[in-house]
Amino acid sequence: MENKSNRCGLCEYFDRYYTKGVTHFEKSTCGLCKKKRIFINTYDGCESYEHKTPRRRHVLLIRHALNDLLTELSALRLSLESEYIELE
Repeated sequence: MENKSNRCGLCEYFDRYYTKGVTHFEKSTCGLCKKKRIFINTYDGCESYEHKTPRRRHVLLIRHALNDLLTELSALRLSLESEYIELE
């Protein structure tokens, strides 16, 4: 019996297939192994298994958005300060 944590669906080399539903794409139970280049089931396992590293893209997007907002706020602050100094 294979180890459940060694499933192809959790592997770095597994590329899952999706089918188009009415409102969104749905995961299929099969995909392509990029290492072996064969069609496999999500629940299969093999000796080439490498745990998929989690993607933290959303954190990077939030950081970039906050950086842009802080840059705009700094520009507004400088503009307001310069107007305040001119009025005095």
